[in-house]
Amino acid sequence: MILLAKKKATRNSKIDQAPKTQQPTIFSTIPIFLVMLLVPLVMRLKIVELDPQSAQIWIEGSHNLDFNAYWKMIFLVVLAVIAGLIMVMEWFLTKKTFVSRRWWMPAAAFSVLTLLSTFFSSNPTVARRGVMDHYEGMWALLAYMLLFVTTLYLVQTSQQRRFVLHGLLFSSIIIGIIGTLQWIGYDPIIAPWFQRMMLPPELHHAITDSGHMGGGHSVYATLGNSNYVGSFTALTIPVLLAAAYINKNHRVLKILYTMASVVMFITLMGSQSRAGIAAFLTMVIVATSFVLIKASGKTKKIVLAGSGGTLAVLLIIALIHPPIVNRTMAELQHKENPAGLTDLWIEENLITMETTQGILHIQYEKDQRIVLKDETGNPIENIAESPFAAYEISLDHASEHPVLLVDNQKKAIEFPYIHDEFHITDLKGEIRPYERVEKWGFEGREDLGSRRGYTWSRTLPLLKDHLLIGAGPGNFIFEFPQDDFLGQLQGYNHPNRIVSNPHNQYLQIAIYTGLLSLLMFIVLIGQFFWSWCRNNKQKLDLREENQLLLTAITLGIVGYLVAAVFNDSIVAIAPVFWILLAMGIQLQSECNQEDDGKNEKTEI
Repeated sequence: MILLAKKKATRNSKIDQAPKTQQPTIFSTIPIFLVMLLVPLVMRLKIVELDPQSAQIWIEGSHNLDFNAYWKMIFLVVLAVIAGLIMVMEWFLTKKTFVSRRWWMPAAAFSVLTLLSTFFSSNPTVARRGVMDHYEGMWALLAYMLLFVTTLYLVQTSQQRRFVLHGLLFSSIIIGIIGTLQWIGYDPIIAPWFQRMMLPPELHHAITDSGHMGGGHSVYATLGNSNYVGSFTALTIPVLLAAAYINKNHRVLKILYTMASVVMFITLMGSQSRAGIAAFLTMVIVATSFVLIKASGKTKKIVLAGSGGTLAVLLIIALIHPPIVNRTMAELQHKENPAGLTDLWIEENLITMETTQGILHIQYEKDQRIVLKDETGNPIENIAESPFAAYEISLDHASEHPVLLVDNQKKAIEFPYIHDEFHITDLKGEIRPYERVEKWGFEGREDLGSRRGYTWSRTLPLLKDHLLIGAGPGNFIFEFPQDDFLGQLQGYNHPNRIVSNPHNQYLQIAIYTGLLSLLMFIVLIGQFFWSWCRNNKQKLDLREENQLLLTAITLGIVGYLVAAVFNDSIVAIAPVFWILLAMGIQLQSECNQEDDGKNEKTEI
């Protein structure tokens, strides 16, 4: 019976542990600790010279002045490489068995697809470095995978995990303090003392002492945008709260972790991030549905208290910022676009307008007159007596070329007739050929999620071109139809606004490195959740350190993945996700071994 129990424990072990003769130390995990500490915080001006293709599309010209992403990416890559070297050295010295194939193979496949997408990219410079203001290119994506594998290999003991989490503790406290100050009206980021840290000495003369008090109360901390605050807080707050309990016998650490949790909650409240709110609502549902089924009596009380507290915080946010709810409800309503158009086709001398009143055909005849027809092809003699009475349609011969004017009293459109073909005059006043943009879904709901519905509807059709490999990291900006005339006309895409990312991490992965790489990501995440659900055979006791931390990390990952529906992956947050995911996998293995140990004792 004892031999059978031992064999079962060996078979169910998911990750081979280090030889017991040599206890791992925290020194090998210092680079991972520094990633958690420094990467979310680094802010420093970098003037990036753009390649010709980027400079042509970038509204700021031939250079990008970046404060939030470039140096974060550099720190990330350097520290990931150091961690990788330490892993290799430890493997040579200890001959410790490598991590389980089921975990590193999806990461390796993702890395290969990243390399292939970069190699075949139309702009390999951007693919390697990343797009402007984000700088999440090939090097950053490979660094994520390297950090994931090195964390699996190097971070194996409770002491190492606690040490790595201390890095997250201090970065969270700083981000939370900055966010809290921004919420109450003082923005340290634009204060002179902070600008001196971000700017090189030769630019200190340009620092002014105005605007850091009051302001718009925009909360973004060191993450660059209030939307990303939602992703970061959803990922970290459960872990910080769990760490506060784990360190309950260490007074200073307990206070610090509790403080970090509080200021991060305040930062979430100030950011008004709807992605963060949605993430926390989902975490509450997961906690109260799954954990209560598995938990013991006292643990259920802890879960109910935590869920109730979270709901109370979310309710306070809604009461303090009622526009959050009102805006969301308004965006869910079907809206008529201001131009009255739902689609537009131009074929030489024929314009076909799909309007809210029906389909209208406008044809330019050789005798320099226009003929109007309905969708059945019947001529419209008097537009004032037709369903299209709201439109005024005329032909102007005053300019060099005839210009068809279509006005629905809200928007006026000009169609110059040049070389026997209709063109358009875009919102910049430039005359150009019309190119119809393919779109999928969100008709009438393009405003959803701060116009994310519009962006997603134009991004989804791009997926069919990137089934195996993607356009290359950062190359979404060149794939997206930036000159979408219909979108601009409807007010969803301003002519001076560049859409650089899809505001959805899953679409971002699919466009960057292909649908196959997205499948690898889903397989990896799916394995994690499947293992967590399947292997929790014993009653869950959150008083045990490993089970509490694993549950917290799992909830944080759930929150991050929900926020990822509305947010992109960025270098300030993604490394924290991949490190915590690896720690969660390691904790699963340890919890399973503990369960097998309990079963073994029971059988004896």
